[in-house]
Amino acid sequence: MAHSINAEYLPASFSRLSKELRNSIWSFALPDSRIVFIKKCAISRCEHAMVRVRSDLAVPDRCKNGARPGSSKILCTGMDDILPQDIKDLEEVRARIKHDGQFGFSSNAQISNLLLVCRESYNFAITRYKRAFPSVGAFAETYFNYERDILLLLGERLVCVCGWQCREPMALYEASKIRHIAFQYKPTLKGSAFHKNDRIANTSKLARLLCKFCNVTSLTIVIENYRSDDHENGIAESQRDSELVFFEPVDINEALRMLRSPVTKRSDFYGVLIPEHSLRNKLNFDKEFLFDLRSEDQAKGLRWNLPKVRWANLTTATFKKRFRKLLEEYELRTGVTCYRIAETD
Repeated sequence: MAHSINAEYLPASFSRLSKELRNSIWSFALPDSRIVFIKKCAISRCEHAMVRVRSDLAVPDRCKNGARPGSSKILCTGMDDILPQDIKDLEEVRARIKHDGQFGFSSNAQISNLLLVCRESYNFAITRYKRAFPSVGAFAETYFNYERDILLLLGERLVCVCGWQCREPMALYEASKIRHIAFQYKPTLKGSAFHKNDRIANTSKLARLLCKFCNVTSLTIVIENYRSDDHENGIAESQRDSELVFFEPVDINEALRMLRSPVTKRSDFYGVLIPEHSLRNKLNFDKEFLFDLRSEDQAKGLRWNLPKVRWANLTTATFKKRFRKLLEEYELRTGVTCYRIAETD
């Protein structure tokens, strides 16, 4: 992503305010906690510049210093926070890149606008948002607030970040900074039975995750991922309302069918309007076994926290807004209050 500060100096009227008042304004402008979904990206090596670079970004040719005869000002893939300016040159660039199977971590999460307003707002925000998630082959490039933001790991990202069957996992010193994390177990078939062994397996995987992220204080177990496959979190201002959010641990598809039905469907037996998601119990874990695993690790000198745990669905802010509107229309049409739905973030 390309980042630049739009103005070096403050607007004249704003600069007349006291620094304490300006800092208070900047503080109110800080975004709420974000769900930051990181992805694995290939890292390559430029044969001439001999530096580790990202294969999907580009910087001005670093080889034009004479190291390569006939070097022009074409692009050489790298990590200078700018995107390719001339796509037709990239094929020649890729011919000079040697792929060696290493990976880095990146994210499309919307960064705080305070980093882009002016120099003072940048200096204020940069104390809270640090570049995070470096790897052996790549430096940190994702702005992350360790105290507020939630790191989201799904599928192979969870395996890679934690070092399960992955060459270059996230460094332990980096993982120890994370305070809030969300992850998803391997999906379970809705029709399959839940056995005690499943609970034990869930607990073991959870313990391994917490051993890696040893200072986590809150953990969200994602029941189902309702974000669209082509969703990229916050890549443009127009898409900010589509950033990732957590949603109640209910069966969303069943809820939508009910809310769109012209007939009121209420079960007095359960006392709720919208049923809990069928996978909720299948994603549970054994607390006593988790305590035992923690004690075993402590005996080995490995210490990790027991965080506050919750279960939630993952969706987008746009969907959540539309769902609320549909819910209000349903309550107005039927006179039934959907008290099962509650805020989770």
